[in-house]
Amino acid sequence: MAGRVAIGGSRMNAYAALAATLVVLALPLHAGDLEKAQAADGKKAALKASPQDSKALFDQAEKLDRAGQVVQAIPLYKRAAALGSGPAARRLGDIYDRGAVGVGRDYGKALDWYIEARRLGEEIRGSHHYGGNH
Repeated sequence: MAGRVAIGGSRMNAYAALAATLVVLALPLHAGDLEKAQAADGKKAALKASPQDSKALFDQAEKLDRAGQVVQAIPLYKRAAALGSGPAARRLGDIYDRGAVGVGRDYGKALDWYIEARRLGEEIRGSHHYGGNH
């Protein structure tokens, strides 16, 4: 049969397989794609988690942060924010807004985290340049 290939015991149209492969290979890989996927996974887990989980994660992240281990604290802050922690989202905004040892300034990420913090009920005030209350 022309145009068909046996794959794993089943038959699949060779053109469809080639097209699917080309689509996957043509998709651009952006630096934020992995974080978005992890955030989506975190939001799914948030449905099963309790508010105490976000508080515990935030507390662990804050402890690392205060010890100067900001890079190690970031994943915990992100998980806490995915579980609904406004303070964690706000702290991530601050980290990316100001930069920290091992973390460069990224105003786009800062803005995203400040928006998320506001969505989670945090009041964003002060010197932030992101449309918050000044």
